[in-house]
Amino acid sequence: AMFTLMSYDKMYMDINLPEKYISEVNLGQEVLITNYTIEEDTLKGIVSELAPIISTETRTFKGKLQINNPELNLRPGMFVKADIIVAQKDSTIVIPKDIILSSNRGRSVYIVERSNARSRRITTGIENQDNIEIVEGLSVNDRLVIRGFETLRNGSKVKVIR
Repeated sequence: AMFTLMSYDKMYMDINLPEKYISEVNLGQEVLITNYTIEEDTLKGIVSELAPIISTETRTFKGKLQINNPELNLRPGMFVKADIIVAQKDSTIVIPKDIILSSNRGRSVYIVERSNARSRRITTGIENQDNIEIVEGLSVNDRLVIRGFETLRNGSKVKVIR
């Protein structure tokens, strides 16, 4: 009788890394793997291979991630999301990207000061898909306008709804 024995405690995932990120990714770098069906279960892995040459068809660098799968939650063929950690900071102000207004004068958000909306210029730092770090312009206790800010003007009266 013929049979195949497979071990899933370590798995590998092929990736195509866009050209613009190649300088930020190194072998051994930490990766967080999220399974689309069990999103709260994040697995850790590392970048285990990275091609030195870009693919001319896709304009990406081929690579491999090694994923630690001790609970055997991942199986071959499953769809997962891989987040390669390129920068990390602790104790910083982070806000949703979609509440930032951009103009030729720079980026700003609205804060609430004594029932009035005040435009506040901000300087941003590192970001992910949804959120962005605020390097300058906001304090921890500032109250941000997160709805209806598109039509506000500096000094507009606002009603705070929690």
